[in-house]
Amino acid sequence: MFDYRRDSAAITAAISDASVKAGLAPISSTGGFGGIFTDPEGIEIQLLPAPDTLVTAAVPSDLVEHRKGLVTPRGIDHVLLHVGNLQRAAQFYQILYGMPAIREKSPERIWFQIGDTRLGLEPAAPGQKAHIEHFGIKVAAFDRAAVTALLTTLKAQVIPSPEEPNVLRFRDPMGIVVELNAV
Repeated sequence: MFDYRRDSAAITAAISDASVKAGLAPISSTGGFGGIFTDPEGIEIQLLPAPDTLVTAAVPSDLVEHRKGLVTPRGIDHVLLHVGNLQRAAQFYQILYGMPAIREKSPERIWFQIGDTRLGLEPAAPGQKAHIEHFGIKVAAFDRAAVTALLTTLKAQVIPSPEEPNVLRFRDPMGIVVELNAV
């Protein structure tokens, strides 16, 4: 098993080499703790040190009184990327995560399973550059009305999600779409 803390430069070089051998462009690395690199679509990815995951625990913050947050994070549910070339992106992420775990009814969305987190790929709209479309956070059961009211006060736009009734989806003032998924 790789230890990203110790081996991030070697890991980045190996990923870049595998990318070139697969006929993709070499990746660029901006360094940083755990290794931050840019995938062939231009999306920055960070490999966190083992055994960390995207979110392992909520850390108390001075911004919110201890135990007074409206939601309690349990981990990252998923990240959905919009990419310019679905097959090229899938080929690259196979280097990192192996074969896609889930291919939905639509061939336009591919999911990789990474531990208990999913990474999804789907085509970006014509003329739109590749980007992180949204991410979902697993949270403990929460008071939906209270969270919705606070999000509105904070100038976030709550987005209907009738296809996923347990999800509270919103766009923050910076345009980032987040889904709170009660587990």
